[in-house]
Amino acid sequence: MATQPRHLDAKPSVVRAEQVGSLLRPPALLKAADARNHNMHVARLGGSDDNGDGLESLEDTFISEAIARQLATGIGVISDGEFRRLLYTESFYASVTGFDRPSERTLVFRGEHGRVVEAPAHPVVAKRLEKVANPPAEEARYLASMTDRLFKVTIPAASKFLIPGVFRPGISDADYADPDALLEHIVAIEQELIAETVTAGARYIQLDFPLYTYLVDPDRRAQLETDGVDVERLLARCIEADSAVVSKVPDNVYTSLHICRGNYRSMWLYRGALDPVAERVFGELPYDSFLVEWDEVGRDGDYSALRYLAPGRVVSLGLVSTKSARLETWDHLLAEIDSASRYVDVQQLALSPQCGFASEASGNLIDSDTQWRKLELVAETAGAVWPNG
Repeated sequence: MATQPRHLDAKPSVVRAEQVGSLLRPPALLKAADARNHNMHVARLGGSDDNGDGLESLEDTFISEAIARQLATGIGVISDGEFRRLLYTESFYASVTGFDRPSERTLVFRGEHGRVVEAPAHPVVAKRLEKVANPPAEEARYLASMTDRLFKVTIPAASKFLIPGVFRPGISDADYADPDALLEHIVAIEQELIAETVTAGARYIQLDFPLYTYLVDPDRRAQLETDGVDVERLLARCIEADSAVVSKVPDNVYTSLHICRGNYRSMWLYRGALDPVAERVFGELPYDSFLVEWDEVGRDGDYSALRYLAPGRVVSLGLVSTKSARLETWDHLLAEIDSASRYVDVQQLALSPQCGFASEASGNLIDSDTQWRKLELVAETAGAVWPNG
């Protein structure tokens, strides 16, 4: 499936073969980044080898190689592999100051064979956020200088910051009256980040990990109700925030929302079918496409939520796992696309991996060769199902 040159004044009508953003970092890049001992929650004002260690030049080299490899797979949109980040959220955390207090909460990731790992949760807003940099714009500027093909830049979804613990009474309320006031400010900052990233050359903006999978996870939903949280009001706030973030995006920019379930060293966070939130998410949010994790139907639910997809919107089925080294087959992917098309016209579908290959720097338990074979499979399958794009 050939990748077409991008035109700065026009966005694609649909991207049939996607990748979600992050790629496995080369070992030499991981070693150099570790030596820098970069704090992922402190803004890197960068743009040059300010530490004298050559890390930025090394990033440039490996990003250039990653661009070429992505183009060779035939996928419809490329990224810089998020090679300048230690964690996918760094595109926001490195843009602001104010997340100065570590969270007292942890995130519980689960994987195959009963693997369970607790990782630090999102940091707390300890003072008023101040935008001090724009790493996404720098990423876009470099990509625009390197290729004339369509590329994406990823930023955390605004609703992500509605997860309990980011706003902490007694700390955050010194600068924000309530979580709504904090969210309004985050939306404004993200709008500015996106506008500058578009000016730098990006024509595809992806928002990552909105709160919706948290809201459908049976355990998380039960805890919210126990804590007296009005789940429907929280859902409404998520919809409002995720809509507002892209409300000022120019018409020639493609937008997508990656509905993630957690991705940390081949483990996941949330389970549950999307049906409880699907009517509002797929029916109201103004994104061109939704990239949805569906690599484990038993954990993620069936495709019935697709019946709510609004006309003109596309769902990219995240059927190819970045968590497992097992290579999917054409027969499996074609059968799943057929199953999904029982709920929505196949022309409103596309194909992608379920998530990135390395949402955090160390990456998933998969080798580089398999990563590229999986992306080739995405492109080849999409080309067979949608030969005319």
